[in-house]
Amino acid sequence: MKPKRRLSLTALFINLALAAFTGGIFAIAMGQPELTLLFAPLIFAIGTGPQLVAGFANRYKKNHTPPVGLLMALQTEVWAEDVAENIYPKNSFINQSLDDSMWLKNKTVHLPQAGTKPNVEVNRTSLPASITRREDGELNYEVEEFTTDPVLLTNSEEIEVSYAKRASVLFDHMEQIRTTVAEKLLTIWGATGGTNANFVRTSGGTRAAGATAQTGNRKALAKADLIAARTILTNMDIPEDGRILVIDGVLYGDLLGLDDFKTLEQLGSKVITDGAIGRIMGFDVFLRSSVLRYNNDSTPVMKAFGTAKAATDNLSALVFHKNFVRSAFGNTENGGVLIFERQNDPTFYGDVFSALVRAGGSKKYSNERGIVSIIETTV
Repeated sequence: MKPKRRLSLTALFINLALAAFTGGIFAIAMGQPELTLLFAPLIFAIGTGPQLVAGFANRYKKNHTPPVGLLMALQTEVWAEDVAENIYPKNSFINQSLDDSMWLKNKTVHLPQAGTKPNVEVNRTSLPASITRREDGELNYEVEEFTTDPVLLTNSEEIEVSYAKRASVLFDHMEQIRTTVAEKLLTIWGATGGTNANFVRTSGGTRAAGATAQTGNRKALAKADLIAARTILTNMDIPEDGRILVIDGVLYGDLLGLDDFKTLEQLGSKVITDGAIGRIMGFDVFLRSSVLRYNNDSTPVMKAFGTAKAATDNLSALVFHKNFVRSAFGNTENGGVLIFERQNDPTFYGDVFSALVRAGGSKKYSNERGIVSIIETTV
């Protein structure tokens, strides 16, 4: 379903003004200044102020039906642009990933994966050497649709000429949809640790559980836990530059107690631009209200996206290298952002809008190379 379009009177008058101004300049440049008189009435009409434009627009809207196809309306196009531009703010850690959006033509992203690396033998004594063939594989993942509940706008004319109201409504829309996309990607990127190789359990002092629905006590995040996560990445041959730590408010409170943590003022503009709020042991730190939760089994199991919070949950910070997690986000060019509009609904006395966004992600490697989850320990 494609978004409907309607006439934008604001766009009409802007285009006419630009045409009149350009025509006048062209006439002067051609040595025919008298031709500017042809454009004078139009320039005067448009330049008499917002009241004249608004008055004509209101009368036109009241007494006329806009001709189909005369001009493309600004409204739904601007909405779509805002959705695309604002999908990730306040969840900027998502930008610290490999962007596969360019490969998103349909629903599935296809990523080739190199097979087994060749063996190296020192001082080979047996010839001829055995010949092997590398069998490459493919890592595929699908994007999902995220849709907002429809919202009613009772004053469509104000929405079109005053972007303040539109921005306010759109902010409420996108605040939830971008949070949902971020939470979904976190559960996709988080370590499952079948052999515990990608798990670190907190080992600091005892403190009360601090997140919603949690009860009892937990061990705090300690410096040794960050060292352990760093060691795992180093043993995986993960580059030093580009390591990310995504942490929630509770574990961030533990982090603030560590002497090694550097404040934002000590970091410089690069980290501010990237969205990080600090740096410790080579990790750029990104803070959000929640990250991941695991159950309290001896081998922790990640709580699935959307699963209800439980008293025995253990919080988790996520550590990864930005070249070892992937994401794809549909934009206006590939059908990934759609704005739906029903105009002049007689039962709601206004216009109804909703938005659709396609997004998805994956670990770069199925063996979870480059990813570590630091999980609370229940006391």
